[in-house]
Amino acid sequence: MIDKLLSWTNPGGLLVMSTHGRTALFPENHEEGYTLDADAWSDVQAQYAALGFGYADYPSQSGYGVSLTKLSWWGALVEGMPNARVVLLSEGLLGDHQDVVAIQKMQMAEQGASPTAEQIACDLVDRKRKFWAQRGGWPQR
Repeated sequence: MIDKLLSWTNPGGLLVMSTHGRTALFPENHEEGYTLDADAWSDVQAQYAALGFGYADYPSQSGYGVSLTKLSWWGALVEGMPNARVVLLSEGLLGDHQDVVAIQKMQMAEQGASPTAEQIACDLVDRKRKFWAQRGGWPQR
């Protein structure tokens, strides 16, 4: 799925998504295993611990359910993609229980190169400036 989404992304573009991660395991961040029965929720947690990713369908709903994904799983996935790089892995950023992952489709010349953190930060700041310049400037509050 990530390969397909990146295929629709322009070089230099970002794919940003949220996922349930480690903080979703904290009891205060969910109600009764996100409405899964106890056995299904235990299975999701066991898969997460063993594989870095766990999933179970909601009761009576095939193909729709709850997943948990370790940030390290995302990092390993993207490391194996020559046309992409991780730009952001943020734990519990949304609602204290959803992680945010940002993956950038690399330019052809960049593929295989390892950018420094400073290069990534400068690139993001430059893109933000260009974005707001195209829209008439930074919004005033």
